[in-house]
Formats: sequence, C-alpha cells, structure tokens
Amino acid sequence: MQRNHLIIAGVAVLCVVCIGIAVLSATGGTLPGTAPTTITVMMPYDQNIGSVMTKIAGDYGQNHNIRIDLVSVKGRQSMVNEITIGNISPDIVIIEKTYPLFNLSGLEKLEQRDLVEDSTFLCRSDAVLVTGSGSSLQNISEIAGKKVAMVDLEKYHSPGGCLANFIVADVNATVTPVMVSGIPEAYNAVVTSSADVTCIWRSEYLEQQANGGNTVAATTLPEYGMDNYIALMKNGKNPAEAASFMDYVVAHKNEFDE
Repeated sequence: MQRNHLIIAGVAVLCVVCIGIAVLSATGGTLPGTAPTTITVMMPYDQNIGSVMTKIAGDYGQNHNIRIDLVSVKGRQSMVNEITIGNISPDIVIIEKTYPLFNLSGLEKLEQRDLVEDSTFLCRSDAVLVTGSGSSLQNISEIAGKKVAMVDLEKYHSPGGCLANFIVADVNATVTPVMVSGIPEAYNAVVTSSADVTCIWRSEYLEQQANGGNTVAATTLPEYGMDNYIALMKNGKNPAEAASFMDYVVAHKNEFDE
C-alpha cells in the first residue's frame, strides 16, 4: 500500500493506492484547540468530482470545526454493495440514480433499503466522442467502419474505461477495435491516428488535454451523460453536521460545471 501526503491550500490530502475501496481521502480544515467532528463522504472515482469536492471541503473547513474525509471509490456498484450490507456507513454519498448503459441504479437501491434521508441532483458527468482535430466525425452514429480505441476489459481494469465498449455495443456498430490498456492509451491512440475515435468521460478528456494532448477534438454525447446525486444517509454518525455540509455543497454545485 502506498500513501502520499500533500498540503494543498490548507487541505490535507491523503492518497491511498490499494486494492480496497478507499483510493483518496481529503480532509477539511479544523478550528484550533477543539476536537473536530468527522464527516465521511463517499463518491465514485471521477477526476472532476474529486477535485471540486476537495476544494469545497477545504473552503468549508476553514470556518467549521469539521473534518471532512472524502473517499473516492473505484467501482460504483462495489460502493453501493458495501453500504447496503452494512460494511460501511458514510454520512454522505455521491452516486448515480440510474444509468441504464452500465445497468447501474445506485441511489435507487439505497432508497429501496431505506438508507437515504434526503437527496438532490448535484452534477452531470458528460461522455464525449474524441476524434482527430481534422475529423469529420460529429455523431456516434457515424462510427460504423471506424477504428475505435477501447480498453481490453479482459486484461485491464480502468475506472471509466469501459465507456467506449458499452457505447459501441449500444449503437450496434461494426467497428475495428483498437484494444488498449487504459483511458490515456485510448486517448493517445486517437492522437497518433492509431484509432479514428474513442469515447471517454469529459473529466478524463480534460485531464489528457491538461497533459498536453491537444491535437484532438471532443463532441458531447448527451444521450450517454450520467447524472450524479448527493445523498444524506440515515446511518451516518453525524447527521446534523453532514446535512449542513451537504447544503453547502449543493449551494456551490455550479463549481462542478466550471
């Protein structure tokens, strides 16, 4: 297990790389001289959600005696399963309500188990069609006959990396698969013209762009976007403090779109 401790704008960030559920924990600031109350927020592995929540937790913690642990989970279904069987009891969960493409219904399952006190829409994760900058491809219906970069799911586990595979299957298109090991490799396959196109989440596209991969274009696929909700859980240890922090997050939800 590898742990890296960082200090970013007054927010202590603990990165944990392991086989378990927790892969990121961020802590909000606390007031000196008193023991803080801890709020645990569980959320899916998503670059945009994680970075914005870290900022929001830090801002909130500057004026509240609250420790906010953000736990990023590789596997939405795993998170829901662990909560429903009682292995973990977070105060707040960020999860999809339903996402038919992946056969996910996280919030619905938690509600059916009567585990949710309150919930509201938080942000949308957009799927994008990534093509070469000079490509005429503008619509997912046009990928038939194209070389599509897809993660080899039999060999590799890449959070969010199955998107292209599922979209190709959903549109029932005959394509030439270009099998890769992860999202950066799928993106680079388009950059190098090894593939004509791939489908990834916008947060992953922006991360690759930030790393200098600016020779591709992205078209939003609205039919494959995923709506994420924030939910206050009934079995949380600090319901009043969690409700206050949830209200703060919802009041700043526009930051997820910036």
